[in-house]
Amino acid sequence: MDELKFLFEINRISRHRALGAIEKLTLEQLAMIPKGFNNNLLWNFGHIAITQQLLVVGLSQCVMEVPVALIEKYRKGTLASDIDTPEADLAYFKANFVKLVDQTEQMHSEGHLGAFKEYETSYGVKLTSLKDAVIFNNVHEGLHIGYMMAMKRCL
Repeated sequence: MDELKFLFEINRISRHRALGAIEKLTLEQLAMIPKGFNNNLLWNFGHIAITQQLLVVGLSQCVMEVPVALIEKYRKGTLASDIDTPEADLAYFKANFVKLVDQTEQMHSEGHLGAFKEYETSYGVKLTSLKDAVIFNNVHEGLHIGYMMAMKRCL
């Protein structure tokens, strides 16, 4: 069995949890920045998808499956104020949230994720392989799902 299969499955489960967290919320609720936070639910939701593409697909020297405009709005260092098309962004992320994990796993199983470019995260963790990136991405997504759950309580 592929050693990353379980890690991709964890990633999919996390994605379903994040989707569930925003399921019944309005766009206005998703766009609200709760007191004490510097971003909103929509930004965290998009950031999860974008970061997975950057860490796992991008560092594997492959073409990412997300539009460049979304990468620029949701990557590390961006803010909710960078989101100029929230309705379209939300629709894109909802439609592709789990699919991006499926596509990444398929790319891996077909041998397309290869030459990995080492990267040191803002946590100070050095990623040296695809497996490192998938593991770290799952930790990163858990962190942002935690932020989302806390933000949801503030609505």
